[in-house]
Formats: sequence, C-alpha cells, structure tokens
Amino acid sequence: MYFLNAYDDDGNEPKFDGEPFRRLMSLCFERSDFFSLTVGPWQNQVNTMQRELEPYIEKEIDTNHWFSYITPEYTMKRILYPANHETKNIIEGYFDSLWLRTDLQGRKQSLEDICFFSNDKQILGTVSHEYICGAFPPDDDFKSQLFDICNRWRESADSYEITYMDGKRVAHKSQIILSDYIDV
Repeated sequence: MYFLNAYDDDGNEPKFDGEPFRRLMSLCFERSDFFSLTVGPWQNQVNTMQRELEPYIEKEIDTNHWFSYITPEYTMKRILYPANHETKNIIEGYFDSLWLRTDLQGRKQSLEDICFFSNDKQILGTVSHEYICGAFPPDDDFKSQLFDICNRWRESADSYEITYMDGKRVAHKSQIILSDYIDV
C-alpha cells in the first residue's frame, strides 16, 4: 500500500489538481470496474453532481467501515457507480482536485471520498476532509503510472490499529474488498 504525502514541506494545504488530477482519474477509470462516493454529512452543500450520477447507481451501501476510517456510532452511505466514460466526465465536470472539497463553481457538493475498485479490490481511496489518499497498485504497470503522475507516494502498512476515546483498540485493514459488502 502507498499513501500520498499530500502536504508540502512547509505543511501547506495539499494540492492535487489540474493535470495530475486528470491523469490520475484517467488511470483509475481505465483500470476500475466501479468507484464509490460517500454522502457527506455536512450542512450547506449542493447535490447537483449526486443527482447527475443518480441514473448510474449500482448499489448503495450503509456501513460504518470504509477506506481509512471507522465510525462505530453511526453509518454513512457509500454509493457505488460503474467506472466508465460517462461517469468520469461527470466527475471531471464538477471537480479539478482529488479532494472533491469544492466544485469548479466553489460550492461544497454532497459527495466526497472517491474510491476505485478493480476485480473486487480497492485500488485507490481518498478521505476528502482529511486529505488522505491511499493506493493499492494491482500490478507494476499501475504502480509505475501512479509514480509517474506524482512522486510523493510513500510505502505504508496495509493495516493499523485505531484507538477509540473509550480506550478500545480495533484492527483496521485499509483496503476495501467489495464482496465483503455486496455480491459482486
């Protein structure tokens, strides 16, 4: 597993936009069967992109565990879409940044945390509000293209422990396997 070292050397807010964003989207859409977006729990957001993607919904998944975090007190809705030319155009029509924080018109959209899946396994995932991006290259060609797009990837363990406020420790595996949630 590889995590994107998103912040620059001075600790400034990460930028992953423009050409690198479009190249990464092309790589992920070409290599994926599905992608997911999380319905954000934020106030004052617009859902125009969510409505535009609605005809493409494959599955809605309510879960408290997804890429890089667990929410034991509540579930969040993850929406699964096919990774194809039409859905890629919709994403790129709204965003020019990996973090999906504000759209091209400066509005906060209702969907965030884009994750991509190939052959049942996650190959890339983000947590928008935390500037987290992890990649699980399915092969050397994908890894090579990933590092060609951006050289700020660092190798990391594929699982770790999370400690909750009550002191409970839970093992968390980062990579999502779709068949753990749905019939693929």
